[in-house]
Amino acid sequence: MRATALSLCLLLGTAVPTAKALSPSLRPVRFGGKPYINLQTWGKTWGFGIHPSRKALRLQSKWTRIEFKGENRLVRFNGTKLWLSFPVLPHRDRLYATKLDLEKTLEPLLKPPLLPSNKGVRLVVLDPGHGGKDPGSVVGKEAEKKHTLLLAFELKKILLQRGFRVLMTRTRDETVSLTKRTEIARLAKADLYVSLHYNSLGRRTSAVKGVEVYVMTPSGAPSTNSRSNGGTARVYPGNRHDAWNVLLGYFLQRNLVSQLKAEDRGLRRARFVVLRNARMPAALVEGGFMSAPDEARKIYTASYRRKIAAAIADGITAYRKRLENR
Repeated sequence: MRATALSLCLLLGTAVPTAKALSPSLRPVRFGGKPYINLQTWGKTWGFGIHPSRKALRLQSKWTRIEFKGENRLVRFNGTKLWLSFPVLPHRDRLYATKLDLEKTLEPLLKPPLLPSNKGVRLVVLDPGHGGKDPGSVVGKEAEKKHTLLLAFELKKILLQRGFRVLMTRTRDETVSLTKRTEIARLAKADLYVSLHYNSLGRRTSAVKGVEVYVMTPSGAPSTNSRSNGGTARVYPGNRHDAWNVLLGYFLQRNLVSQLKAEDRGLRRARFVVLRNARMPAALVEGGFMSAPDEARKIYTASYRRKIAAAIADGITAYRKRLENR
């Protein structure tokens, strides 16, 4: 049995299909010890039309388009790339996805859970990555810590204009531990936590570029960049908001890609300290590669920085609108 990838596009509108009660046909089957669900049956349950083709499956409704194909975990959601925790598998002319991926990645995007009573999205904590003794990526004379701080100030200005309250984990070039960053957000009772970074591959390659967003890895799953096919069963504080994490990450990634016209490296999973310790929905943004000369030249300019900030602000605003205007 060969592992087949998933390429998925979901076009979200102001309404989404409503899942029916779990039917016997949705009972999982086990492949390699993991529970998998028949995607055709799952699609029908959510009200999709079923359009199979060779090694591919398209699920489509008035609001949503989903396409499965390839031999990896990559998914397209509304034209935006997502990474599943496990590959989709073919079996008897059907495609199967893990129950975990459906529950932790796809279904929260179709029908996100309600926020707690009277809990809105008001206070956003911005975390400019690195600082002080930790420069982050360094390319030539440019240090990541400088540009994450500049981005945070620009993003704060936009969010304040839109009625959000904003707190930054640092406002100058100082060292702030990873644990203190999330503790600042916890003590402030923040509604969202967004960590800001830029990527770099050093001297290994200058060809890789693009934007990516990370959210917390679900319990029992491997992180996106892990070479392992297994994951820890430990539940971290960040896992308490799995459904909201993926929704926030999706809106951030979608807006970054569409507005920057940048290469889409996808919504990814990781157990970074700031994600696993966050006690509110959280995401980590990688706004481009400092090791890619053409992308770096843009990152260092004020005009492009404003575009990145606007895209992130639009993602946060879309997240709030999706949850508060149901």
